[in-house]
Parts: sequence; C-alpha cells; structure tokens
Amino acid sequence: MLPARIAALAIMLAMAGSASAQDHGIPVPDGARKNPSLGGATTLATGRNYTILVYELETAPAAVAEFYASRLPDARRTSEGEEARFATNEGTIRIVPLGAGTRITLTIGPR
Repeated sequence: MLPARIAALAIMLAMAGSASAQDHGIPVPDGARKNPSLGGATTLATGRNYTILVYELETAPAAVAEFYASRLPDARRTSEGEEARFATNEGTIRIVPLGAGTRITLTIGPR
C-alpha cells in the first residue's frame, strides 16, 4: 500500500473504533474541530429556527462520508461532484473538500 492509503486506512479504523461525539444528536468524527467563525443560528420564519455548525477535519471527504454512512444508515444520501449530503430527521450534513481535509456543515432544525 502507498503511505497515503495506509494513513487514510488508519484514520478510518480509528474513527470506526471509537465512540464519536455528537452535536444535537448528529455524530461528529473524532478529531473534528468546530470552526467558531462559521455557523450560528438563523430563523427563516416564525417557528423555523435552524442552527448551523461547521467542523473541519484533516481526513479525506470519502472517509468522512463512510463515517456518516455507517453511523446513519437510514439517512438519505446524495452526492454531486466532490460534495456529499446526508439528510436525517435531526438535520442535514454537508461534506466538502477543504484542502487535503474536509469541511462538515451540520444544519440542525427546524426547531
């Protein structure tokens, strides 16, 4: 195996083998860092409040997508180009490349 593939496999195994954190009921991969300068709360209409949380992770988007596919088997999954989305009753997860890593955007709501 190439060194990059070995590293990616080690990261995937570490994510699969440990209990992940959760934010508003949605799992967050180990090692993901919340980006406080992005995200927040928004209201589209009375009673339709959303919370947007942004995480960054030094793991390839494909590995992060596999993390969510294994933890949220009932979620609807869509993909477009390098972007993947998962929709659950709690909200949506958007996964996009960020340099050599991944940006995860959680949209929680409406509440």
